[in-house]
Amino acid sequence: MLADPVLVIVDLQYDYCKPGYAIDEADDVGHVQPAVERTSEFLDRYRATGRTPIIVRTHHDEQSNASTWESMYADRPYDSLCEPKTKGAELVPEIDRRESDVLITKHRYSGFYNTPLETYLSTNDVRHLLVAGVSTDVCVESTVRDACNRGYEVTVLTDCTAASRPDVQEGTLGRLQKYFADVRPAAEVEAALRPPESSDR
Repeated sequence: MLADPVLVIVDLQYDYCKPGYAIDEADDVGHVQPAVERTSEFLDRYRATGRTPIIVRTHHDEQSNASTWESMYADRPYDSLCEPKTKGAELVPEIDRRESDVLITKHRYSGFYNTPLETYLSTNDVRHLLVAGVSTDVCVESTVRDACNRGYEVTVLTDCTAASRPDVQEGTLGRLQKYFADVRPAAEVEAALRPPESSDR
């Protein structure tokens, strides 16, 4: 069931996380794997409470990419990024996605922009988000900012996130902590997780 706090996992896909795929051609992604593994561990604990996670993925293709978007990334060293029906767009196996998980597909940085994410949250009276994923300084931050602007309480799981480069992780988390979210290690949240209270829904 979707219940406070809801775990939102952002962009844990091959192209963003795995060696030999798109982002690895621009920046080494070796620093991302510990966050992927920690997210997998936290997800197991989260599911054990009876809650359902929300998994957000990115898809880019000719139909969804604006011309400004294409020009901005014209010099990228990779040919495509999270293109539908490619291996790079697939979720990493550590997430072990289940049919009951809520899957959100986005085409921009934020998980809220032109997606049904807020519909799922409001329908289930969710007010608190736990956010994990990549990249902390791009899609995670964009999603967290939009959640804050909509009045949601947000907790960013520090060890379940990774920035586009290791040197920008600390600064991004500091900015999020100051303006947009609570920021803490997953273990502190795990200790407080309990099965959700029963609902009449």
